[in-house]
Amino acid sequence: MSTASKNFYKQSIDCPHCGEWCVSRVFNTRPVGNSIYRRRKCMNCGKRFTTYEIDANTFKELSKNLDILSRIQNIIKRRKA
Repeated sequence: MSTASKNFYKQSIDCPHCGEWCVSRVFNTRPVGNSIYRRRKCMNCGKRFTTYEIDANTFKELSKNLDILSRIQNIIKRRKA
């Protein structure tokens, strides 16, 4: 039986619960806007967590927006000080 027929696959990723670089099992995958939602289970500690994967173009757009937001936050902090 192949992994495709089991409707899951395994991938190495850093677990947010145990902090170990481990193999995680994907239980649920679906597109959400410009990203892919994946529900995973750590094979080390057994806890479940969610990841969102985005393409490179979306990442570039988000990083530009975060840069602008951090600049605005810094200006606001300086005005309050």
